[in-house]
Amino acid sequence: MIAAFALAVVSVIPPTGADQGQQFAAQELSRYLARVTGQEVTVGDAKAAHRFRLGEAPAGVPLKPDGFLLRRQGPDILIQGRGSRGVLYGCYAYLERLGVRWYFPGKDYEIVPRRAIDWNAALDVVESPAIPLRILDYSTYTYSPVEEWIDFAAKARLNRILFGSSWPARDWFATQRERLLPQLRKRGLMIEVGGHLLPTFLPRTMFKERPDWFRRNRDGARTPDFNFNPFHPGALKYVTEGAVKYLTSVPEASLYHLWPDDLSEGGWTHEPGKEQYTPSDQSLLVANNIVSKLRETLPAANLVYLSYHDSMPVPRVVKPVPGIIYFYAPRERCYTHAMDDPDCAANRKYAKALEDAMPVFGAANAQVFDYYVDQILYQNMASPPQPEVIAADTRYYRRLGVPRLGTLTVNSSEYVTPAVNMFLFPRAYWNPDQDLNVPLNEYAVTYFGDAGMKDYFRELKLALGGLVKMCRFERMMYSWYHPDAVTESEEALSFHAENMEQAIRGPLPRAQAHLEAALRRAGSPVYRRRIEREKESLDYTFLQARLYWHLVRGERAFRTCRERQERDACLVAASASVLARHYRIRLERFIGRTRLKGEPIVGDTEGMARKLRGLARRSIVNTNFLYQQLPAGVDGAVIDSGGDSLAVLYTDAPGPVHAKASAEAGIEWRDEFGQPLKTPLNVAGRPVVAYGRGLGPVTLFNRILASLR
Repeated sequence: MIAAFALAVVSVIPPTGADQGQQFAAQELSRYLARVTGQEVTVGDAKAAHRFRLGEAPAGVPLKPDGFLLRRQGPDILIQGRGSRGVLYGCYAYLERLGVRWYFPGKDYEIVPRRAIDWNAALDVVESPAIPLRILDYSTYTYSPVEEWIDFAAKARLNRILFGSSWPARDWFATQRERLLPQLRKRGLMIEVGGHLLPTFLPRTMFKERPDWFRRNRDGARTPDFNFNPFHPGALKYVTEGAVKYLTSVPEASLYHLWPDDLSEGGWTHEPGKEQYTPSDQSLLVANNIVSKLRETLPAANLVYLSYHDSMPVPRVVKPVPGIIYFYAPRERCYTHAMDDPDCAANRKYAKALEDAMPVFGAANAQVFDYYVDQILYQNMASPPQPEVIAADTRYYRRLGVPRLGTLTVNSSEYVTPAVNMFLFPRAYWNPDQDLNVPLNEYAVTYFGDAGMKDYFRELKLALGGLVKMCRFERMMYSWYHPDAVTESEEALSFHAENMEQAIRGPLPRAQAHLEAALRRAGSPVYRRRIEREKESLDYTFLQARLYWHLVRGERAFRTCRERQERDACLVAASASVLARHYRIRLERFIGRTRLKGEPIVGDTEGMARKLRGLARRSIVNTNFLYQQLPAGVDGAVIDSGGDSLAVLYTDAPGPVHAKASAEAGIEWRDEFGQPLKTPLNVAGRPVVAYGRGLGPVTLFNRILASLR
């Protein structure tokens, strides 16, 4: 008797003569369908009971490039796309309808439910992207395999990757090219290459031989520090030849990036008689020269002009030549508000720069480089969920006609939990008219297995929105405390400090409470592990936020202390510096005992401490640290400001450490926010501040020593 072979139940049918991308789409769809259904799913069996028919959409279907349609056709499903990428995106879109999710690069962050396919369900979907070129701006500082990012980009319906690099990794992509190109090509992903590399083509060692090739600083002295002198024909020729040789080593690139030094200002030259050439003009002058030479070898090559920091204003005298792409990077914008929010003066300034550039460069030649997932910008704190801002920004760029949008993904340490903006920004680039809170809430429930996590992300969005509300600063980079914050106004510092305090005292603790409740409810090891990693990110954020808040409020008080020598201001400045130091130490210990890899950014407390040492030399305010001078592991400092004194106390002791006070002790106990505390109180687990009105530091110390038990 001849054995009967059962027909396949489900098969994916690629089109006749399928190209590499369509074949890959068929493989991806069959692989995930098998995981979802628990059944074998073949490729190419035309006699199967149910078939997924893949192919190019007919010319009459209103689809843009990368668009797709999903339709039920009898017992079959039809997936057609505009181009091979459209077919692949259609396959991923159908899998998403079955509940498959890709929240972050790597298999640990994908959700593949087990369920049956309803072959009778209505299906008629036609989608096209709102933004033609949707870019993942990948940095080599991401601490996970690049192949995972390539895979994620396609699943998120992004169609380009900028492989950004910097010195000494200038040749990073060229060395990985043969390994990565097959992964990119089967997904149809275009590439961009480059980064802050322009100065590397003029070695600093040439300064002694060719000083006139290097820039003049504001004092008129030649210096080999940044960029170079673009007005010297020899320097320009040398840099151009080296740049062209480098760029032509990656001929597949759709766009090349050679950015100047990463400075807020001061990197270009000050040549006599060239005063009309702004940093923008000098940068464009160099880019024009390089792209013109590059096109002699690669006629279709394009090179960016970086609109960033001091080159944000439109060039005055130099005009772009063919092949220049206006690359707009508003890093110092405010991320609590949308770019076109009329109530945010900072963003309106950056929006005006973009709008002014449109007539000069042309909207079709514009590209935006945004920072929704830049953990360096956010100082490794949890990436603030920005569904409304990302969607509104994308609608604004779409109105201007900008066809290329990208978001930087960079971190100085491992992402310990998914950054939610990583899966939100691609959704906005595809359809900015959708409510991005819907996928955010779905993620909260699906990934963590707890409906209460929606409340956690609601509070986290409020908290981090307050922490990054920096719209009064002239230079946003200084809002995370920097010694040069002295250039910012008192009003800007006050605004930022107040918003940070509100976040730290309100939504951040509420978010923490929701997260701890979810951890107690966790029903499986998988969900527990995910919530624990989210908690790790939030705990780091809480410590970092407190550190920066104390530094910012300390800067405000320091100015008053320095200028008017008001005792209370001097005490606040010094105590804020001590508390910032305390949180820095806690952060360093936290990093040491957690899974954080790399070099997480920890706020620098030395700048404020140095300023206060200057006041101590003038006998205005003095800080004495209490190294092991108090019982039960209590530590801190006593601060003296000429008649009044103050002590900051904290402990890592495992058990309670109580402090009592009597009226005759003359000590007023407060928390780190300045709120009165009732005594007796428990010092363990939180810093406390003891005010000694009219008490000298020795008297205050002795009375505190007597009060501790």
